[in-house]
Amino acid sequence: MQKRVNYPKGNAMVFPLELAQIPKEEETVDLKYLYPLETAELNQLVMNVCDQLEYDGSPMYDRYPDKVTTERMAAGICCHYCKDKDKIDQGWLKPMVEIMLCHEMNCRREKRCRHKQRLRS
Repeated sequence: MQKRVNYPKGNAMVFPLELAQIPKEEETVDLKYLYPLETAELNQLVMNVCDQLEYDGSPMYDRYPDKVTTERMAAGICCHYCKDKDKIDQGWLKPMVEIMLCHEMNCRREKRCRHKQRLRS
């Protein structure tokens, strides 16, 4: 029997007008409820790693982020995720985590850039 999950915005479709009223900063966070259920735990692990990287001089905020560092962070997330699971086909897991990690890092970099621009104005 499949476990029923309640999404933050409800299980019904959201009307486009409601989406247009979402502030720009909350748009990416808001749309994460559309992620497949299998990726919800992965997303939480990615968010935790990015939360730990929220400091000045972090590799997340380097002008040109290092691919090796990003791959190492993704491998750590994969190991932590697979520790609790019995058997998982890991062929898709690492590329998926790398994509999610790069996306989250990009969102945080843009948010920080917007924040700095507001401080200058």
